[in-house]
Amino acid sequence: MSLNKRLIILAVGLLAIFIFALYIWTPVFWPTSPSALEVSSCTLSKNTIPNNGLTSITFVLRNKDNQSSHVITVQFSSSPGLTFMLGSEWLPAERGVSLFTISLNASETTTQQINVQALGFANGIDKISCSISVVFLLDGWKVESRSLTLTVQD
Repeated sequence: MSLNKRLIILAVGLLAIFIFALYIWTPVFWPTSPSALEVSSCTLSKNTIPNNGLTSITFVLRNKDNQSSHVITVQFSSSPGLTFMLGSEWLPAERGVSLFTISLNASETTTQQINVQALGFANGIDKISCSISVVFLLDGWKVESRSLTLTVQD
């Protein structure tokens, strides 16, 4: 057998081993499909609030995985003058990003409401627009993001 044929057989064999290893290890690196989470809405109840006023972000989450539960983390970030709360309790924050975490059972759908309060804006400011970034993670993997605009006005 010629050297070229041996190299081709070796290359095909190595490629087959690589494809098999990728098939086996893919669930380790990408354990869940991002399509297992559906975010069907994400809206502000009021788009304009006064300083020290309150509004809420409402979103609907659905676990489309019929066999497994998953951990959903929602990250909220915005101007320093906005705070994010579950009820009246401030959400935990890391590096200026507020975090809400929930576990969804297989095929579960839930509607969540996160309160947003405008605090710390200087009196006398007529009007300010604040962009709110909402990022949805499924088992630590980013699935979707939404951008909302809240106006704070005296």
